[in-house]
Amino acid sequence: MKGKKFLSILLLLALIFSLSAMPVWAAEENDKAPVPEGNQVEGYWVYEVVQAMGMGGPGGPGGPPPGGMPGGPGMGGFDPFKMGASDPTVTLLWGTGEEKSGNVVMIPATLGGYEVTTVGNGAQTISSNNKNGDVYVLFPEGVTTFSPRMIYDYNSTSGWSIPGTVNSIADGTFLSCPGTFYGESGSAAESYAATDDTRDFVDTAEDGSRPFSADSTGEGYIQPNGSFTLPSGMLDGMHK
Repeated sequence: MKGKKFLSILLLLALIFSLSAMPVWAAEENDKAPVPEGNQVEGYWVYEVVQAMGMGGPGGPGGPPPGGMPGGPGMGGFDPFKMGASDPTVTLLWGTGEEKSGNVVMIPATLGGYEVTTVGNGAQTISSNNKNGDVYVLFPEGVTTFSPRMIYDYNSTSGWSIPGTVNSIADGTFLSCPGTFYGESGSAAESYAATDDTRDFVDTAEDGSRPFSADSTGEGYIQPNGSFTLPSGMLDGMHK
């Protein structure tokens, strides 16, 4: 009888331990507003909000700050069973057509209050057939990814301002889109330009490019918004 009682206690303890080790959502995630579903529209752009899931870890979604939590489990406070959601981000899908009404096209840094990190979804272009002359296309700080087939038929583009935050430019991103790349030395933009014999690359530090910022305030919305770098060639008063 004592053996059976001892075995029952062991099974009970094992059950309690297994339940305590099951993945749980970070409590703070329950207090966040739901992520919008489906295509959204703001200003000139159609976009979708994306939220990725990940395991909790020091400094990561669902995890403690870097260095761990005092008194937490081992591994510097890292709880391998705690799941968390990363901050939602925006994939910009396509423009309404108004984005190419002038000779400057500026991609917004935020849409719907979420940071734009990916431009294009690989299935369709965000903009095409820009018939204006001497066009400059500006991408804001914070964008990280250019998808395939991102943009098409910008045949009279003089320059593309690409921030150092962009670390992935897919093959076939720029279709019938000439023009000089302006960016940071050693960036993904420079590497991509090096694979294209018809495209020049200019370091913004050597070009004399200038920073420019536009921010939304209160309930208002400024489009575009974000921090950009303006190539010197468009500082002639003729580009708006």
